[in-house]
Amino acid sequence: MIEIGLEYRNTQLNRIADLFLTLPSETKPNTYSVNEDDCGFPLSDGAKFSAFLKANPSGLFLKGEDVVYSIRVTNANSIVCDCFVEVSPRTAQQVMIHMSSPELVFGFACAPEERERRNRISITQGVNLIEAWVGRDVQKYVPGMYWITIISKEITRLHCVSASLFAHKSKETIELCNGNAWLLRFYEKPEDWLGMDSEMTAVFGALSGIFNIENIRKSLSGASNYLELNGLFAQWK
Repeated sequence: MIEIGLEYRNTQLNRIADLFLTLPSETKPNTYSVNEDDCGFPLSDGAKFSAFLKANPSGLFLKGEDVVYSIRVTNANSIVCDCFVEVSPRTAQQVMIHMSSPELVFGFACAPEERERRNRISITQGVNLIEAWVGRDVQKYVPGMYWITIISKEITRLHCVSASLFAHKSKETIELCNGNAWLLRFYEKPEDWLGMDSEMTAVFGALSGIFNIENIRKSLSGASNYLELNGLFAQWK
């Protein structure tokens, strides 16, 4: 399983849906639905799908034999796509390239375990295990560096991080969108992340513009109850 995340700004839901519908056959969805567990409707009827998009402006699910694509419109009017694909690493990279557009501000592809390492916190308080996603707000920081990362010029400027540093450390760099974004692949396969974790943390963890989960671990150590924890999680969303 490979997890792909994409965030777009200043675009329409139908435009992002169209990108998914034009993926190569191996990764192209064939049904759509409101909820992930619904059987869904076939995408063969374009008129019905267009009507569905108008009736469901907050998002939808697109599914195929080996793919699940969740597309949602956030309160900040961004479009966030959470994708789970059972395909080869090369095919996953091709999906990332296909889904790039001038409106894409940030994207990643990695093993689910790497995503959790970078952005999910777990803490035991008494008999309770409390977990939360953190560091995913691209307006506050770059969420992290993953197996494959797409970072836009807009985000590098916003967080004062150097695209040249990323390119220097990556195994492969591909310029996208006429130089307004870069695809960076830091290791060969998504499962290689664990062997690279210490190096990635050493290189990028000290940069102020990139989220580092170790910083929140330090701040959580002083929380004495659930309410305090919740407040800290909200600060590091």
